[in-house]
Amino acid sequence: LILVQRSKEIIGARFYQSFKNGDEWSKGKPLPETINDEKFITGNGAFNPTGNRFYFTKCAERNQDEVLCHLYMSTVRNGKTWSEPEKLNNQINDPNHTSTQPTVRAMEDGTEIVYFISDRDGGAGGMDIWYFIRTKGGDYRGPRHLKGPINTIQDELTPCYDNHANIMYFSSNGHPNFGGLDVFRTLENEDMTWAKPTNIGYPINSGAD
Repeated sequence: LILVQRSKEIIGARFYQSFKNGDEWSKGKPLPETINDEKFITGNGAFNPTGNRFYFTKCAERNQDEVLCHLYMSTVRNGKTWSEPEKLNNQINDPNHTSTQPTVRAMEDGTEIVYFISDRDGGAGGMDIWYFIRTKGGDYRGPRHLKGPINTIQDELTPCYDNHANIMYFSSNGHPNFGGLDVFRTLENEDMTWAKPTNIGYPINSGAD
């Protein structure tokens, strides 16, 4: 589920799950109340590659025209038992700005790099892609602004890191595009900066978002 900030249409969003048996999917059932907190709009989730940690977003109306979102994490056992969600610290969750849309990159030493978007101070403008690190021991470091030519004065959204191909996909309306938000891809350089993003082209991208 992708939440669009500052939209009245997202009130009541929740996570559901379905199980596949052969070619058939079971009827969707809501995740437990530990995840779907009725006081919040819940969405924008991502598992780590091993499937035992789930990073997700809780959003609440800050005022009549703005929704403020923050990141949480729950550990999962066998896809059935969920721990009480942990709200990530105030460095990751700036109290006055949105943090949302996580995607998780796994490192060989057990470290996880979580990319997410935020409109916090210190960015290039609009929504930018940031990241924080969760060490194997469970400590959090960051966040940091993503290096290289990815972030623009417009919006960068919905990052998705492909752990098999080591490619970052994201949407942007700040890079040359067909119109509105287009999907781009980029690779990380050896110095941990990122290469110039490539528009993945038609027919995925069009004049619409």
